[in-house]
Amino acid sequence: MVVPPERIYQFDGLRGWAALCVILFHFIYETFGARFAALKNPFFGAVINGQMDVDIFFVISGAALSYPYLLKKEIDYIAKACVRRYFRLMIPIMCAALLLLIIDRLGLCFNQIAVIIVHKSQWPGLSRSTHFPIIDYVNFALNILFQGNRAASLMPFLWTMPIEFIGSMIVFCLLSVDYLVRKSVFKHNIWISFLPVL
Repeated sequence: MVVPPERIYQFDGLRGWAALCVILFHFIYETFGARFAALKNPFFGAVINGQMDVDIFFVISGAALSYPYLLKKEIDYIAKACVRRYFRLMIPIMCAALLLLIIDRLGLCFNQIAVIIVHKSQWPGLSRSTHFPIIDYVNFALNILFQGNRAASLMPFLWTMPIEFIGSMIVFCLLSVDYLVRKSVFKHNIWISFLPVL
């Protein structure tokens, strides 16, 4: 009998490719596409479709989060996964906020110059002023998962983080419902009442 793996690494690989395509989309198609029209062509638009790649990333993430539960049907996994998910998202958010704070205080934020270079003044965040108060960085790091765009003015490109967090919680809620339904069905033999219907 073949024992199913504890983790499907192909999910990680697909998420990695989706993330890479999003980076390439922003770098090639979006960032320099306005400056060099040749880069904004149907080929790049189809191969590195940023929106589609983000959607693929979300779907695969949901499957990856569900797999360990579906493998063993243990409720303990759901509680632990909720806590892990929160910190797994919070750690990179806090690191990003700290890195931006350091870069900003060292005078190395050249976002307003970048607006001129890439002709992208409509991009959120590129034309913003620098030298935010430290409390704004703290507020961003602590509230981005719960406030979404209202807290994202500091780093607008992390707009996916609240969606990832809320989506993860929805997945865990659905898995919890599955567990409760399965437990109730097998404990009380509710399935017997459906036999006449079948």
